[in-house]
Amino acid sequence: MDTPSPLSLTAGRLTAWLAMAVVCTRAVVDPDLWGHLRFGLDVLASGRLSALDPYSFTQDVAWINHEWLSEVIFGLAYRIGGVPGLVALKCAVVAAACAVTAVVVRPAEPTARWWLLAGAAVAAAPAAMTIRPQIWTILGIAFVCWALPRRERWVWLPPVFALWANMHGGWIVGVGVAGLWLAGRVLDTRGLRAVLPEAGALGAAVAATLANPYGWRLWAFLLATVRTSRDITEWRPLWQQDDWSNLLVWVVVTAGVVRTTVGRRRARISWAAALPIAWLAVMSLLVTRLLPIFGLVAVCNLAHAWQSGASVQPARPRPAGLALVDVSIVAVVCGFLLLEPSRCLRIEGPWTPDLDAASALASTTAAGRLVLPFDWGEYAIWHWGPRLRVSMDGRRETVYTDEMVRTQSAVSHGLGEGVAFLARTRPEYVWLPVATAAASRTWLESHGYRVDVETRRSFIATRGDLPALRPGPALSGCFP
Repeated sequence: MDTPSPLSLTAGRLTAWLAMAVVCTRAVVDPDLWGHLRFGLDVLASGRLSALDPYSFTQDVAWINHEWLSEVIFGLAYRIGGVPGLVALKCAVVAAACAVTAVVVRPAEPTARWWLLAGAAVAAAPAAMTIRPQIWTILGIAFVCWALPRRERWVWLPPVFALWANMHGGWIVGVGVAGLWLAGRVLDTRGLRAVLPEAGALGAAVAATLANPYGWRLWAFLLATVRTSRDITEWRPLWQQDDWSNLLVWVVVTAGVVRTTVGRRRARISWAAALPIAWLAVMSLLVTRLLPIFGLVAVCNLAHAWQSGASVQPARPRPAGLALVDVSIVAVVCGFLLLEPSRCLRIEGPWTPDLDAASALASTTAAGRLVLPFDWGEYAIWHWGPRLRVSMDGRRETVYTDEMVRTQSAVSHGLGEGVAFLARTRPEYVWLPVATAAASRTWLESHGYRVDVETRRSFIATRGDLPALRPGPALSGCFP
């Protein structure tokens, strides 16, 4: 790549700009967005964090809200600009991550640099296109990759990790990446003394994560909940995903970035660069959520291997006409992708609540306890809480024990443990999917409940001593 092809250079540049424009501006609603926004607004209103959850009736552990600062920032963005404000915030954070990544890969030859940037953007897309606390981890990982090669930059790690620990639990992966990088440096330098300053900075960064409202209890919470066995779609292995695009991205990163670099620039790859990549390559197979981090770390750590040789002349400045083309393409793509969410941020996906049935719960006469699947819980919290308190929501282990999570899953699937829960608590309302809850419905109808609402997707059963629910017009398919 010492003499880059103009065609390859142009294709790489356009691909990178398009990929970064898409991941920055594409905004996708996920089941937890309502909760992140509600909890952030609550903290802004009350000025405090509460261990007691006013929105659920099955809470059985103290609430450690490890993403509280992310949610406060989401709440501020929503207060200032509504849904467009949320989208703008997400765009800004992801754009910052892209900018930091661009700085990291800048030493690479021009063609390789653009293709590496394109690979990083594609890999980050699953997390970067959602309005979730995960976007802060994308930025944090990019920052860690920026700091690792230069000792003078490690001084920034403690304040970054102190902030990161209040944003999202992904800081643990950042510690792992830095720790493996240090282990690789020991192998590269054949000694411990050379890495002692960086080791001290990493220790200070880990200690800085105690600067959170929960102190050491945050560590205990994350150690207890962050594991590969969590029964959540994005925590399952790549081969268990319904969406095969995740596996495709893993193959692209592994074959297109890692394998190509190893094949052509093996001599320039250090142990410090290789160890974090190898670890994440395996872990992202086992935990799909780690895929964006694997892609970012692979791109950033391998960029140095593509650095131009000393005999190669520096690249000439890009003509102003090409820069104008780049800006025009990005502007058109961003404008197109931002047009729809500025009018309607669509609620779509297999997890989407049944909006036809949900209209019945909008009545102010519906109050009390509501049993429902966890994917619909935070939608219900936003629209009807605390008038209706839910049995389960996307916070899962943050508010509920593993036993309670299993019990609520059993309710949704009509299993004995779930039916026993219904018999024991006799909630006012039960809203469940038709496809999985036939046994629960049979029990409800034979034990004093009536089905007031039924659609193709779900039914709502009301306890017999309460007024009947009547569905109204279908609720909006736009967030919130």
